[in-house]
Amino acid sequence: MSKESSNKKQIFDKSYTLFMKGIAVLILLLHHLMCSKIEIPLRNFHIDAIITDITKVCVAIFTILSGYGLTKSYEKNKGTNMKFIVVHLKKLILNYWCVYIPAFVLSFFLHISGTPFQIYGLGLKGIINFLLDLIGLRALFYTPTLNNTWWYMEIIIIYYIFFPLLHKCIKKFPVFSLLVATLPCVLVEIKGNISILISTDRELFYILPFLIGILLADKKILDKLVIYCNKNRMEVLIISIFSVLVSQYLSTQFRLIPNVFYAMAIIFLGISLKSIGLTITKYLEILGKNSMNIFLVHSFYYYYFIIFYKFMNVQKFFIFKYLELLLISLGTSMLIEKFKVDLFIKRKIEDRKIETEEETKEELEEVYAKK
Repeated sequence: MSKESSNKKQIFDKSYTLFMKGIAVLILLLHHLMCSKIEIPLRNFHIDAIITDITKVCVAIFTILSGYGLTKSYEKNKGTNMKFIVVHLKKLILNYWCVYIPAFVLSFFLHISGTPFQIYGLGLKGIINFLLDLIGLRALFYTPTLNNTWWYMEIIIIYYIFFPLLHKCIKKFPVFSLLVATLPCVLVEIKGNISILISTDRELFYILPFLIGILLADKKILDKLVIYCNKNRMEVLIISIFSVLVSQYLSTQFRLIPNVFYAMAIIFLGISLKSIGLTITKYLEILGKNSMNIFLVHSFYYYYFIIFYKFMNVQKFFIFKYLELLLISLGTSMLIEKFKVDLFIKRKIEDRKIETEEETKEELEEVYAKK
């Protein structure tokens, strides 16, 4: 195999994206479990607060990967901008509904806040609250929801809608676009009230990592990193570990802008780990493949569905609680994916039957026409 063809294969492809999503999922579960009401012995030493702060980076990682993946898909797309947006929004919403609908039904029996009627309210207001939650935009209007961790759906939907514009901005004015995206973070950093931006204007806060994801794909920066990591594995591993430690320290001091660099350092570390060829790689890719479902379902088990919440509190050791959450969430995701596959196959068979019937009808009509 030539050097040129070898380098073409050494790119930040889907397997790398899934691997990084797998790492982000592990960080996400750790973050939410630490800041939940689940009994954790570590709280006596305030270690939980430190870990919660360190693991907030999972959102920035997912957002960078979303910007990156969407850009790669966009560059291959030959249709119109509108068609691209509609196709990807449809896929996103349908995946969301595959979790939302079962969760809605189960909430009548298991939800800690009561039935959906009690959560959304009654009358016209209740219907509006329900519809906003159904389309993933309830966080934009601060209306009730079955699950507060679904706020991420709102920012991703908005970024998807405005993606062609954001992509064009990065293509034509990369430095200026990143500086503009940094301004809200800088202003809040100066004021010192970080919670205002993070809790009420998340779409402004996370636009920076999303734009960086677009830039990384557009300039093929991650592809170049993969090639470099494969040539200098141990050297890069040491540098990447050091960069994670430094960027994490800066993120605890300044919190906002360095958090993006902290996420990028973890991606850098992930690339170096994957280049080594660890056995765990394929398992992290499985987690990454199920990342969206795990994100959507996991908080029901540690907080919203009371029966699972009590079950998780039975375990004395934190590691068992964490593994339970991971395995239950992954198992649920696999069931959802099996349902999607079965439904897809059934639909394909039905479509094929219709096509066959139409073809047979046309053939018969041609025979009768000849007679």
